[in-house]
Amino acid sequence: MANLRFVFLIFLFPLLLNAQKRLGHAPFFQSFNAKKLAHALTDGLDNDSLKVRSIYLWTTRHIKYDVRKFQKGKASHIKPRKILSHRKAVCLGYSILFDSLCRYAGINSEMVLGYAYPQWYEARDTLFLDNHAWNVAQVNGEWKLIDATWASGYVKPRMQIGRKNLWMAFGISYTQKYRFKRKRNDFYYETPPELFVYTHLPSTPAWQLLPCSVPIDSFQRSPTATMNFLRSTVVICADGNDSIPAIQAEPKCRHQVIMGKQAIDYNEGNHQDISLGYWFYSDEIFKQAQNKNLDRPSRIILYDSTMHQLDSAAKYFIATAANAKEEQAFFLARNKRMRQQVLDENKPLIERQNKYRDELRRERIYAQMKIGRLRKENRHLKKAARNFGRHRLRIKRPENPKPGEERITRMLLQQIDSVNKRISILSDSTRMLVFSANEYAQYDTCLA
Repeated sequence: MANLRFVFLIFLFPLLLNAQKRLGHAPFFQSFNAKKLAHALTDGLDNDSLKVRSIYLWTTRHIKYDVRKFQKGKASHIKPRKILSHRKAVCLGYSILFDSLCRYAGINSEMVLGYAYPQWYEARDTLFLDNHAWNVAQVNGEWKLIDATWASGYVKPRMQIGRKNLWMAFGISYTQKYRFKRKRNDFYYETPPELFVYTHLPSTPAWQLLPCSVPIDSFQRSPTATMNFLRSTVVICADGNDSIPAIQAEPKCRHQVIMGKQAIDYNEGNHQDISLGYWFYSDEIFKQAQNKNLDRPSRIILYDSTMHQLDSAAKYFIATAANAKEEQAFFLARNKRMRQQVLDENKPLIERQNKYRDELRRERIYAQMKIGRLRKENRHLKKAARNFGRHRLRIKRPENPKPGEERITRMLLQQIDSVNKRISILSDSTRMLVFSANEYAQYDTCLA
């Protein structure tokens, strides 16, 4: 046993010491604090590209998409401490954690809110509130697009074989459940902006990182419309990159507020970004106000500023709720219109199906009546079989012969043998007589 420990110390322990130097690897007990984790992932790396890559690899490898919270429509963990504790988050949590790790590692990054095509999206639908989040990071002076959520894996439906069998057999409805399949996809790491915009449209045009910003109308139509817009050479468009310096000139805690104001100009039906911006800003001011080293008047001013920012956040949250109701009314009206359209297009098919259904119903009733008659006849046959079984003759043979039965059997066999011998003697004498008669008949013929 001592030899095994010695081998472990000599050969394996140096490997464990060097493990944290690999990209995307950090000691386990340092992975529950964002600051310690960021230093463990990036210390000793030469440039920003390796640091961002290391943070990206760790995030996609250890954070799992919270499918259950997303299906229930509940808020998942968005604070880095809780995300690192539970190892679960939705897209907003991924983005906040990635931004925090980059900030602690000394890398300039931003959390980007925007639009992605949902599963139920139809071409030419109207986009209201943003439904996705990703990041941009400044690597060696150049902004790069990174979506750690989509890069970490994908969501797939569960099998639910038992529920499906119950539904097929008895019509018991069930809710389809999904699970997260971890599979890293590096396409969403430092994706070229002209490809990224086909599936990700930032609510702030600056983070498209394109010299010609794609309007929201083209994205609403389809990815093909976006591609045609980018390939067109006669369109007049704005350069979103011009507004990036205005965002970077503000303090980090106010970046989301500035981006939220630009998001309203880009899409009047989306007040969600600016409401989140004021809420994040009020949280930062409140943390500063809790610093007991400040004098009392300064803390009172900070608390008043916190309340002012919260009032602004509440105002825009109310506007966001109105946008959500407008979005709900839009999709309900669209679904109603599409349902009526489907009914009108398939009216002959529906009538034919109703006719077949009525015929099948009649055939089922006839089959049930026939089954009833067959069961009745079967009962009569079973009764007749029981009666026949009671009245038929049963011959019972003894298992052992009775006393004297063997002696009687031998006597009968002897008598049969004697009778057979007498029969054979009689048959022989009969043949002799026949032969003699034939010879006599021949002799009489000669005399004649």
